[in-house]
Amino acid sequence: MSNWRTPLRLVELIDDSGAIGDKGRNKLTAAVAEAAELTDQLGCVEVMPFATSAVRSATNSEEILDHVEKETGVRLQILSGEEEARLTFLAVRRWYGWSAGRITNLDIGGGSLEISSGSDEDPDLAF
Repeated sequence: MSNWRTPLRLVELIDDSGAIGDKGRNKLTAAVAEAAELTDQLGCVEVMPFATSAVRSATNSEEILDHVEKETGVRLQILSGEEEARLTFLAVRRWYGWSAGRITNLDIGGGSLEISSGSDEDPDLAF
């Protein structure tokens, strides 16, 4: 298992019409290509490529996803806000463990806020 991240700050590259511009598209494509190369080097059997808030809310999200796939061979899946909140909660639960008891998590990103809370592995609430 491996976890690799690179901050892109795509929300800062959304224009007045709500679209991700060429600079953002190119940054995302380069990052996905780098991640794909890393998965090959590591011999990953399963990869879960996904995009979150900036791509989810962009007016040209399908165009961006198509471009990334054409250039890299990787099709990003867009997580809903609720799914993003649920997965973030799971990561926090795994990090702090069961002894932490009830967790309320606020995930403040570049263009979104996800809130989750619960006592088990899956949150009772995820928004």
